[in-house]
Amino acid sequence: MGWTFQHMNKGAVGKYFADNLTWDTDKVSTKLLRGGLKSFREYYGAVETTDKATGVKTVWAYIGLVQWVKNDHNNFGVKDMDETCGPYAYNCPKKILELLTPTDNEYANKWRQANWDRINSKLTLKHGQIIKTSTPLTFTDGTQQDTFEVHKRGKAYRFGMKLSNGTFSAPIYKFRKRYLEGAIVIHDPNGLVENHA
Repeated sequence: MGWTFQHMNKGAVGKYFADNLTWDTDKVSTKLLRGGLKSFREYYGAVETTDKATGVKTVWAYIGLVQWVKNDHNNFGVKDMDETCGPYAYNCPKKILELLTPTDNEYANKWRQANWDRINSKLTLKHGQIIKTSTPLTFTDGTQQDTFEVHKRGKAYRFGMKLSNGTFSAPIYKFRKRYLEGAIVIHDPNGLVENHA
C-alpha cells in the first residue's frame, strides 16, 4: 500500500482510474461503475467484480489517496486501498456508497458506517442561523471563536463572529468546509434547531 508516482496530463485522472479498476482474468472480471475525485486528494470508486464460475457480482469500494507534485515530471501520486484496509478517508459520496453490495468484512462495514455518519450529520446552512463549531477557530490576530451567524448571499455563505456584547460582527468571514465539520445549529430563525447536542 505504498505510493506510486507517475506523470499525469491535465484532465486524465478519471480515465486513469477507470482503466486501472477494470481488468479481466480467468476467474473474475471487474469494472468501475462510478468514481470521483474529492478535493483533488481522494478518489472513491464503486467497483463491480463478477465471479466467472458462479456469475455472482459484488460491488466494493476503492479508495485512492492522491498527491500532486508541482514542477516535477512525475506529478501525480496515488496510494491504492480498498474498504477492507480500514482507510482513514471518509468523504465517499452517497451515490457511490449506495452501489455497494453487503459485506461481512468488519473493516469495510466500519468504514461504510463512518461515511454514512458523516453524510447524515452534514450541516445544512440557512440564512440567519447561529452555529457552533466543534472546536474554536483561531484567527490571524489570535482571536478564538466557535459561534457564528450565517449569512447567505446568492450561493455564497459568509459568517459573522459573535462579539463580547452578544451581537455579531459583519458577515465577512468565509470558511472552508472542513472547519464546519461537526458544527451544530444552536439557533434557527424559523424556530427549528437541527443537530443540537
